[in-house]
Amino acid sequence: MSNTMTLISLITSKVVSKGCVDGTATYWPNASKFKHFDFKLFIGSNNNINSFEEGDLVMFSGKFTYRKNHENNMFVCYS
Repeated sequence: MSNTMTLISLITSKVVSKGCVDGTATYWPNASKFKHFDFKLFIGSNNNINSFEEGDLVMFSGKFTYRKNHENNMFVCYS
């Protein structure tokens, strides 16, 4: 199951590998609760997609995939 959404998140970890950037981020659905999610960004033709670091606030917009039996949801973005 997947959904498209946009949210602003705090990057908590980031790893750049050949062709993609992946890591973990946190967002706040309300003032008293926060949630973690994993992300994978495929670089493709957009070489600037990895121009953020741990501790930055980043706006993600795209497809979120909910994984069964996994602690974090997954955000996947193709550029």
